[in-house]
Amino acid sequence: VNGMFAVALWDSQRKELTLARDRFGEKPLVYYWDGKTFAFASELKALARFHSSQLNPEAVRAYTELGYIPAPLAIFRGCHKLPPGHLLRFRDGVHVERWFHPEDGQPSGDTLSAQVQRATSLRLAPDAALALSGGVDSSVLAWELRESGIPAISVRVEGAVNEIPAASAVAQWCRLPHHIAELRSEDVPDLFERAVELYDEPFADSSSLPSLVLARTAAQSHRILITGEGGDECFGGYRHYEFASLRRWLGPQAIANFATSSKPCSALKQAMSRDLQVYLPSDLIYKMDIALGAHGMEGRSPFLDPNLVAWAQSLPDRHLVRGRNKKVLLRATYRDKLPPGALDRPKLGFGGPIDAWLAGPLREHLQELLPGHTQVAGQALWSRLVFAQWVRTWRATW
Repeated sequence: VNGMFAVALWDSQRKELTLARDRFGEKPLVYYWDGKTFAFASELKALARFHSSQLNPEAVRAYTELGYIPAPLAIFRGCHKLPPGHLLRFRDGVHVERWFHPEDGQPSGDTLSAQVQRATSLRLAPDAALALSGGVDSSVLAWELRESGIPAISVRVEGAVNEIPAASAVAQWCRLPHHIAELRSEDVPDLFERAVELYDEPFADSSSLPSLVLARTAAQSHRILITGEGGDECFGGYRHYEFASLRRWLGPQAIANFATSSKPCSALKQAMSRDLQVYLPSDLIYKMDIALGAHGMEGRSPFLDPNLVAWAQSLPDRHLVRGRNKKVLLRATYRDKLPPGALDRPKLGFGGPIDAWLAGPLREHLQELLPGHTQVAGQALWSRLVFAQWVRTWRATW
């Protein structure tokens, strides 16, 4: 299957249930097991009668370190998330095994542009729109969608670095209608509370708020949103890849200590594989899936096409990261196709102006939920505020 799925199959003869989740975790799958009762769903909300909102201390510790909770952990006791590319068999008990390794794919001999074009066309539909941030990945997708006539949608966040001019330039170059959604500071309190209600687990990625605005705007006329998720993990877009690329090889012990990969490979490939299997599904994909699902929409990510991922995995490190230059091959392939300078901008991300929000529209929330919070600031304070609001909303207990 080329695409996203979370499935349950019941074998009536063997009395065996099989659950399976897609390769990169585009669709969620959670389950509950206490030794007596087994239940599964796509959201923890559906399992509330079983977990009784009791917190899992290990998941709370993970949240304090990461700002999100990676699979197989889940915030409530007895609950688990099936990791991407895994399946679960249940008859007398729970048995989880991996069915997919990103590095096991068979790359084709096509060019990069041919791979991206095919992956994008497979995910295109008449009621689709493109999430256009103005970054490398969404700009590349805009070029591939230039003949489709679908619109591009961007979000302007008041108080944040304004990327709208860059996004508008790309949309105009690619002849895509461009719509701009607004996230105003006065909207932040209600949106913050809404986000905490929607996300089953405490989630400290501030870009969840612009994501909800993006989904709400797109849902007015569309049912599918094409996104650039996976581009950084497949083609080397994060800054920490610069440091990983300086180490040429990992020994067997180092691989055993922190890899997600079953094969020896470079430090860069190990870092990319870890992000592809942990950060991407548990933060980025989770963020967009909840935001879009709340508005009856579906997200599609061409960069997570399994054939494209396998192709990217086969690239030598020098085509991914070279010194401080990242996404080397992706930028080189599309540099002459997009507006001058479109692929040379630094990566800015999609987050909100946390300090301004905490000092302004969320000040009352902060004073009520975290009195005496002066010891921390910035992301650390945001993470604590999200957790405090989430515990209150979900009535979570130890």
